[in-house]
Amino acid sequence: MHSLWSDGTDFPEMIAQCYKDLGYHFVAFTEHDQFQAGERWFTVDPGTPESRRVIENDLVEAYINRFGEDWVHRRQREGVDEVRLRPLSEYRGLIEQDGRFLILNGEEVTLRHGCDNPEVPVFQIGQPTPLYANVFNTAQVIEPIVTPGPPSEAMNIALDSVQEHVTPDRRAVLTSLNHPNWRWNATAEDILETPRLRFFEIFTALDSCNSYGEPPRVSVQRMWDIVLSFRLGHTGDPMLYGLAADDSHRYARMDRIPPVINDGETHVGRAWVMVRADELSAETLIKAMMRGDFYCSTGVSLQELDFDGRNLQLKIDATPGTNYTTRFIGTRRGFDPASSPTLDDVGNPIDHTTRLYSDQIGELLAEVRGEEAHYELSGDELYVRAEVISDRPHHHPSILPSDVQRAWTQPVRPD
Repeated sequence: MHSLWSDGTDFPEMIAQCYKDLGYHFVAFTEHDQFQAGERWFTVDPGTPESRRVIENDLVEAYINRFGEDWVHRRQREGVDEVRLRPLSEYRGLIEQDGRFLILNGEEVTLRHGCDNPEVPVFQIGQPTPLYANVFNTAQVIEPIVTPGPPSEAMNIALDSVQEHVTPDRRAVLTSLNHPNWRWNATAEDILETPRLRFFEIFTALDSCNSYGEPPRVSVQRMWDIVLSFRLGHTGDPMLYGLAADDSHRYARMDRIPPVINDGETHVGRAWVMVRADELSAETLIKAMMRGDFYCSTGVSLQELDFDGRNLQLKIDATPGTNYTTRFIGTRRGFDPASSPTLDDVGNPIDHTTRLYSDQIGELLAEVRGEEAHYELSGDELYVRAEVISDRPHHHPSILPSDVQRAWTQPVRPD
């Protein structure tokens, strides 16, 4: 998520407190190419701001009402009312609670490819759409990546940069490719050329991220199955895990719980991860996720989720009056690896788009209705994952009419 430190529209304390009040145990601010650090002041204007350094007076009033006059730093400078943005190091102690609520250090790194001049504006006409990666628990800021090479080169350079920061203190760090269908900026083939990438977003709550795809372009889940099939069946590269995230930017009246929705822009509490961890710490959470000991959700909760090397089973924490369908999805050994270009309406290949592959990839292995589901692996599956689909609408749906509450488990392999 994002705050006024980058392209978000509220104070970080307001946003973090909202998530805490909603029952979250941990969150991460991922400001663009920076940490929440340093000295930053905003001009307070009663009108509509036209600059990212100008904020409305109503926003400041809500901030004061929530945390008090003593907490909010204000000043008059050259006849202008200003308010100071507090860094994470200052407000962390106000919001965090031992064993109850944790704020992870994060950053969203811009990955520019096909560019040999970092001075060229990111979204200048003719420039390729950049990729974005989240990094969590690094000690230092990762600078934006700029390379004349392909998208995979930018991703690999980013992974190298993270590793350089991690090596001295051996801290647990998680790196994830964000919203690969945002402006269709990444393909399954790009990810296959980035073998060290272990995480990417399979669902991003921003409508513009096209998580479900838009024919003829495929969904992110389809990309996931393609990458898993080739990694586990051909290249021997590591498992790829899926994340779900709000990626929230725009907020309205965060001083109210639940927050007031403003033109569908307050993307709060739409998508998250549930981690099985022994304690609430960055190290423990990230290590559990590196083991794949988590699932993603947009509203469906699981009471049980177990895999013994042969049997994948789950039990849903059911909501009365809601029906559930669990789809077990996987690819078997010896799948057809052939592919063809994705074509537009007149039969021309669409540039930089995931190719079309056999239905043997990401096959529907079984479908179970009810609150409990079980799948016994036969041994010829390269992987199996589960998607739980309810018939309950999301409490804050996307623009898609079929946006119901779901959960996704991580892929598992037979022993």
